[in-house]
Amino acid sequence: MYRKASNMMNLVPWRPLCLLLLLLCIYLYLQTDSNVSYSGSSSNTSIESGKSFDELKSSVSQMTISSGTAESEEEKEDLSLAEAEQAQPEDPADSPLAKLREFKVEPDSLDVDAILAHPCANRVIVSEKAKVMYCPIPKAANSNWKLMIRKHEGFEDFEDLALAHDKNRNGLKYANHYSKDDLKRLLEDKSILKFTFARDPLSRTLSCYLNKFVNKEKDSDEYKEFMAQLYDWNYIEMHDIVTEERPSFEEFVNQIQNKPNEEMNEHWAPQSFLCGIGLFPYDFVGKLEDVETYAPPIIEWISSGKENHFPTQDEIRFPSGGTKDSIEQYYTDDIKNKVKSTFKDDFAMLGYK
Repeated sequence: MYRKASNMMNLVPWRPLCLLLLLLCIYLYLQTDSNVSYSGSSSNTSIESGKSFDELKSSVSQMTISSGTAESEEEKEDLSLAEAEQAQPEDPADSPLAKLREFKVEPDSLDVDAILAHPCANRVIVSEKAKVMYCPIPKAANSNWKLMIRKHEGFEDFEDLALAHDKNRNGLKYANHYSKDDLKRLLEDKSILKFTFARDPLSRTLSCYLNKFVNKEKDSDEYKEFMAQLYDWNYIEMHDIVTEERPSFEEFVNQIQNKPNEEMNEHWAPQSFLCGIGLFPYDFVGKLEDVETYAPPIIEWISSGKENHFPTQDEIRFPSGGTKDSIEQYYTDDIKNKVKSTFKDDFAMLGYK
């Protein structure tokens, strides 16, 4: 009898029964104390006794979500700031920059490889701080623009024009300093104004002649260098340029008429060639003759609204050559036709007649 009872006891699943009894006791205890709660230190969510398993599960999930709320909000804020920095604001239709872009000259498609291979890549100044890309054209107020850009880049010596014109020492960045991908990013960035100012080829050609071949001292190194670029160094060795007469304006025009663009000095090379007009995506190609109208909004853009005054030649201590009264004096119909032929692309692409 004892053995039979013992065998029956062995058949009973004691361990599961004990566990069940323990859980029942805990349940009864919790039912008698309905005010027991567990407060999360990083949230306002409480787990109250008497809730169903699904409710408890939901509460635990809520605690987990709430504990990470601060971190999630910070991540969202950082993401929003990053998106804001990458955003490319569009100009309102009536804004000064939108009006400038009415004068844009851009290619049918962007070819970054062609731009980097073109001489303009070594000329276009890039200022990410001032949000501009500017192509300086000699004899078209480029000194003024270099001064303004260096000023707002933060250079204390921004008034030093000799330094501003020295690419190796002026501290400015140029398009060819960038990789293909970085340059493409800048060219496609609508918040960066890409511009240049050109000049009437008739006026610019005469201004160059007067400045480089009339107003320079014959025994100066500059005069000798410009004469060598107009003719060649063999000419300089065979002639005494100090005692000989200066080249006439007609002779100057004849000499540059048949030279390839690549061999011309930048002061008299075609402007459309220098700046890659038709290749580089310019938002604005202005005329020096209208600089007083179109420079102020660009100055505002460069200075972040702090100023809008375009410095005059006298203000930057770089007086102009003064060609307004000399056009009729130097130009015959024949010389004018030669200049129009030499710079036919400038007349066509820059809107001069």
